[in-house]
Amino acid sequence: QSRFRHYHHQWWNENSLSQDTVRAFYRHGRTLYIGTEGGLNALNLDTGDFVHYVHDPADPQGIPHNIVRAMDMDAQGYLWLATHGGLSRFDPETQTFTNYHHQPDNPASLSNDVIWRVLGDSRGYVWAGARDALNSFDMQTGEFTRYVHNPDDPRSIPGDRISALHEDRAGHIWFSTMTTGVSRLNVDTGDLISFTHDPANSDSLSNASVFSILEDKQGFLWFGSRGG
Repeated sequence: QSRFRHYHHQWWNENSLSQDTVRAFYRHGRTLYIGTEGGLNALNLDTGDFVHYVHDPADPQGIPHNIVRAMDMDAQGYLWLATHGGLSRFDPETQTFTNYHHQPDNPASLSNDVIWRVLGDSRGYVWAGARDALNSFDMQTGEFTRYVHNPDDPRSIPGDRISALHEDRAGHIWFSTMTTGVSRLNVDTGDLISFTHDPANSDSLSNASVFSILEDKQGFLWFGSRGG
């Protein structure tokens, strides 16, 4: 018989989950990082101890928001967080945060502070899926490139509300949106191929709302959508 062990927030217990709505996981060694709507939690899998990282408006170098929607670790060992207060880089060694925000007068900044997805790719770039654009961050220059939908440009991305990110084994970046299907971006050439649902084609994507992307060992891509 299967048994589940439960972890909950207990207001009287500092060594419990900071909040019960869990959005994301990332395991690094014997530490399980847990993104909640009440901050970031680091669970030591050997001792069962929690460390909480909670937003403090008076600390600009702390976690920028308590809602953590997604996480990924880059090749340098930094944990990137998609939050509702911007993109954040967490250093597990120093336990410090470096935060990136939208700056209205800077087109090379993050497009929006509400970030839904994050991906560290094999080239050293960090991709941030926001509610209004796909962002690519160059850590060497500290600048963001924005990919936005332009109805007058057929070469632009088909939609702005990014719901999933994945890098395939060839280094292409796949992303999905809430309403327009999935797209494959060739980072080297900038070429974009998009796939969406076509009611007249039974071999097309089953639904245009796609929430998850997985690549299996054979190289097939699986898309989780509102229609299967």
